[in-house]
Amino acid sequence: MLILKVHALAKGYSGVQLSTVERIIWHIEHDVIPVVPKQGSVGASGDLAPLAHLFLPLIGLGKVYYAGEIKDAAEVLSHLGMNAVPLGAKEGLALINGTQFMAAHAVKGVVEMSRMLDTADLVSA
Repeated sequence: MLILKVHALAKGYSGVQLSTVERIIWHIEHDVIPVVPKQGSVGASGDLAPLAHLFLPLIGLGKVYYAGEIKDAAEVLSHLGMNAVPLGAKEGLALINGTQFMAAHAVKGVVEMSRMLDTADLVSA
């Protein structure tokens, strides 16, 4: 989801600051991955709740996977010498608006289908 969101924001149509996109990339590069619950929704869109959780660590909230453990985002950011990102006007909306959650599931499905096709080839051989 993070990679898909970086791709969408990098197109420049969302009005998101470059520093915000760079921080998302920092999370990917430093393996500080936001915890997104498997269940739960606001009932309106399939992406709002997961994307909100995905970007809580940008503002120093929520939890992250780091060093093989789930930890408070604020604790990890402090440990790594990073501050919360001060979001500009409408940046929060730009971060939670999109279809990256559903697209990530589609990518996972394609990868799994490829694995199953390879396995079917081996079994049939």
